Amino acid sequence: MKNDLEHDVDQWLRFVEMDMSTARHLFKMMHPKPLEIICFHCQQAAEKAIKALFILKEIEVIKIHDLIILLKKIEPFFSVPLSVKNASDDLTPFAATFRYPQYPDIEEELTQKALSDMDIVVDWCKEQIKTCRS
Repeated sequence: MKNDLEHDVDQWLRFVEMDMSTARHLFKMMHPKPLEIICFHCQQAAEKAIKALFILKEIEVIKIHDLIILLKKIEPFFSVPLSVKNASDDLTPFAATFRYPQYPDIEEELTQKALSDMDIVVDWCKEQIKTCRS
């Protein structure tokens, strides 16, 4: 039987999976592709995956969307690779900046990079959770 902490981490991961599935589904199935919304879901999946690490280490979850700041808060517990930091830095603007009409359109190539960056961050977070649970 799972303890409350494991259950809470799993709940965060469930939301990660929903954001990832939504981003991939919209990219694959919708025409025209809602690129800004896809990138938003990529950022959200990464953010929630990082916040699952907060829960895992019993750190209070801070309500910000800057992935680099979030990673800095967990660095005492995890060695964050440069690839994860770079992907997080590239995803952060999609939390808000590109969701409003006054910003330039997002190209499909940038959206493909956001999907890849999402995978980098989420896969790393899941690996940390798996390692801590072992």
